[in-house]
Amino acid sequence: MTRRRTKRTGGFNSSRDLRTMFPAKDDVDYSKLRITEEGEYSITKPKDGERLLKIIKSVVGDISNKHITDLTGNVGGDTILFGLNFHTVDSIEYNKENYDALENNVKVFGLNNINLHFGDSTEIYDWYTDILYIDAPWGGPDYKDKTNLDLFLGDMRLDIFLKEILRELWKPDYIFLKLPKNYNFSRLETLKHIKKYHKYAIRGFNCVALETK
Repeated sequence: MTRRRTKRTGGFNSSRDLRTMFPAKDDVDYSKLRITEEGEYSITKPKDGERLLKIIKSVVGDISNKHITDLTGNVGGDTILFGLNFHTVDSIEYNKENYDALENNVKVFGLNNINLHFGDSTEIYDWYTDILYIDAPWGGPDYKDKTNLDLFLGDMRLDIFLKEILRELWKPDYIFLKLPKNYNFSRLETLKHIKKYHKYAIRGFNCVALETK
């Protein structure tokens, strides 16, 4: 039996139950959430998000008074999770369709501690944050077919962007990267101003934690 695809607000037809795609929170009307085609295949699943959050806490410690910046907000899977657990959040998204969904979804969750920005994160981000989080685009569903995959934020390769950030006086204390297992990890070996490097496996991807202080 073919499962009927249901139309979500925002114009994308999805057969997925959005309660399985976004963090759990009481009194949230999940039918009001928006998803996009890109968001459906790239959103961090809730269980993976909880593992990611556990890793962040194991490295940082108490995060309830911390500020985190999400450079790749997408439709809000990680941004919302951060809003539920961090003191304050800044989130940037450059795709207009994704940004509109992100803005809607943050409102549906009633999170007033999240500040949203529309545009290219390599041009917008210029402030101190305790923690910087990056889940750079992996290149679509066929990313698994590639080896030593390079990732980009806009037109800038991820490791080159990181080098620029790490030279700044306002560089973050911690950087967390969500990376596919076939990422070209050798790129990170050339980074300077890193005190500690951690690599964790989470199901189909890796989380890399960089400590700068």
